[in-house]
Amino acid sequence: MDVLSKLKNGFLYFFRFSGRMGRKEFIRNILFLLLFTFLFSIVALPIGELVSPDKPDVVNFLFIFLFAVCYIGIILAGLSSFSFCIRRARDISKHCIIAIPIIFLLLFYLQFQQQHAFHQTVNIASNTMGKNVSKDAERAAQKDARPYVEAYEGYKQKKQILMLLFPVILAALPTDSLRRKAK
Repeated sequence: MDVLSKLKNGFLYFFRFSGRMGRKEFIRNILFLLLFTFLFSIVALPIGELVSPDKPDVVNFLFIFLFAVCYIGIILAGLSSFSFCIRRARDISKHCIIAIPIIFLLLFYLQFQQQHAFHQTVNIASNTMGKNVSKDAERAAQKDARPYVEAYEGYKQKKQILMLLFPVILAALPTDSLRRKAK
C-alpha cells in the first residue's frame, strides 16, 4: 500500500458506519475529535472577528475562506463522531442504536433554539444601538433582551451537557460479548 492510499483509508475510517468499535478505540477517537474540534474552534473564532468593511476585499475573502474551512472541519468532525457513536452502540447492543439519532436530533433542536434566542437578542440590540435613544428605552431593550439571553445560555448548557454525557455513557457501557460472558 502506498502512502496516498493509506491516507485515504485513514480518512474514510472516520466516516465508516459499518462494523463495531471497542471501548478503548472509541475513547481514543472521541478524544482525538475533541482535540481537533477544539483547535479548529480556536482558529475559527478569531478569524470570524477579523472580517470588516475597512479591509480590502481580498483580505476579507481570505478570512471568510479560512473561517469556512474551519467550520467545515468542525462539521466533518461531528459527522465522524456520529459514525463512531453508531459503531460503539452496535458493539454494545442492537437496542442502543435507536438512541443515537434521537440524541443528535435533540442536539440539532437545541442548536436551532440557541440560534433563535441569539438572533432575537441581536434584533433587540440593533433597534437601540447607534441611535439616540433615551436611557429608559435602553433599559427597556435590555429588559426585553434578558429572557432571550437567559434562554441562549440555557440551551448552550443543555447542549454541552448532552454532548459530554452521551459519549461518556457509550464509553462506560460494556460490550455485548462481555455481557454474554458474564451470564
